[in-house]
Amino acid sequence: MATFLWRYAGEPAATRPHNFDDVTPDRYYDTPVAWLAGQFFISGTGPGTYSPNRSITRNETAVLLWLVEGHPTP
Repeated sequence: MATFLWRYAGEPAATRPHNFDDVTPDRYYDTPVAWLAGQFFISGTGPGTYSPNRSITRNETAVLLWLVEGHPTP
C-alpha cells in the first residue's frame, strides 16, 4: 500500500528518513515508507516498527487514501 500511494502521489521525494528498524534501505518500499512517515500519514505499529508484511485493513486503507488526497470533505 505504501508503494501504491507513493506512486499515486507522483513518487515524491521523502523529506526525512523513517525510523523503522524493519524497513531496510535495500527494500523497494523504503522510499515510499519514508515519504508516508515524513508526511505524518503513518507512525508504524509500535516503537521503531512498521510491520511491512502485516495485512492492511479496509479502514486503514480508507484513511490513508483520504490523507493522501488532502482530507477532502465527505
